[in-house]
Amino acid sequence: MNQRALVLRRADRVGDVELLLAWRNDAETREASFTTEVVARAEHEAWVARRLADPRSSLLIAEDDEGAIGVVRIERTADGGGEIHLTIAPGRRGSGLARQVFVAALDHARRLGLRHLVAAVHPANERSLRALRAVGYAEIARTAERVDLRADLSSGAPCGASPAC
Repeated sequence: MNQRALVLRRADRVGDVELLLAWRNDAETREASFTTEVVARAEHEAWVARRLADPRSSLLIAEDDEGAIGVVRIERTADGGGEIHLTIAPGRRGSGLARQVFVAALDHARRLGLRHLVAAVHPANERSLRALRAVGYAEIARTAERVDLRADLSSGAPCGASPAC
């Protein structure tokens, strides 16, 4: 896999709200989400404004030299960790970029001083599960509706012991 320079930037530029709404309402994105209905523009705009105003939230666009890859949201939790949410842009899926974005998000979370990140994924979302495991997340709980995975950030290594990064 040819790795390109990847950056995470705050999702506050002109056009970001529209981009995030298009990704959120994409059929494949909705199918993999816990909330599957189409989101109205006004509701989405209000949600983005709340996330950007909340100091416990990081709403970030992942980009490389070919453009936007996806969106990462990290929500700080009371236990010193965070919850991570990721959507890869429909046109960029299937090329292994999620792993790179997850690694960048782990580094961002470390800079925030977080001790761990937790991700919740549908059991049928094999792409996300593979990407998370490849960068060092371990399964901590499973039900018929979701799989919870956790990455410990105290080691300092961007991908744990995984050679897949």
